[in-house]
Amino acid sequence: MLNKTLQLLVLSGNNITGRDLPECFALHNFTKIQSVSMSDNPLSITLNADIQLAPSISMLHLSACNLTGSLNDKVFEGLINDLDLSHNHLVGQIPAKPPNVTNLAYLDLSNNHFTGFDSDQWGSFTSLKEINLSRNSIAGDVESVLRILGLNCTTSTRLPLVQWWSLDLSYNKLVGQIPPSLGECANDLHILSLNHNNITGAIPQNLPRNIMLLFLDDNQLKGEIPASLFTNFSTVLELSYNELEGDLKILFSFLQSTSNL
Repeated sequence: MLNKTLQLLVLSGNNITGRDLPECFALHNFTKIQSVSMSDNPLSITLNADIQLAPSISMLHLSACNLTGSLNDKVFEGLINDLDLSHNHLVGQIPAKPPNVTNLAYLDLSNNHFTGFDSDQWGSFTSLKEINLSRNSIAGDVESVLRILGLNCTTSTRLPLVQWWSLDLSYNKLVGQIPPSLGECANDLHILSLNHNNITGAIPQNLPRNIMLLFLDDNQLKGEIPASLFTNFSTVLELSYNELEGDLKILFSFLQSTSNL
């Protein structure tokens, strides 16, 4: 008989094997389970279109579990708040969220083989705070990808400001230029990682004013380093391995002026 009163299940870092998704994730088997963590186990589960989480689950961690297959939009349904499927072998496109999803705050799909998104309306996760899509094979223009995620930085059709705290799109296949008005549509962004892509053009003057960690290294950025990067009080600024220009004396004058503030 299933224990329908179980609320928290943590089995991470063991040698649990299996090829079938445990019944505790199924829609009707548990009515009170809220958090499930089974990361770092050799489960070898193949996801498919029939998988649907129990509506009570708010946290699901299945990192490094040899997951294969592709995602469907049902994985975002219910009360899911924290979803970690990183370090697996998931393929295909990241599905659009159902319109009734309002709780998702933390999403980690890094270190998989996703190539993009199955809809240009993927965004509008109003509750989302941190998203990590690094180390995939997401290809396309960086401004278009940001727009799909909900950061529409065009001046004519700008969406309401997202409340994201961290966005990681590093180690993908992004091209094009960083939108000049990024700072106007992501003011709450503290961590931005776009490193190890193929992004070109200049670094915009207008970046999120609350940025603390900025990673733009290993791209093809050109032009002068904007003074605004030093006046935004960034604690980590990584710009190595680009084609940027600047005068050493001027750059250090910027650093000196900000250190006196």
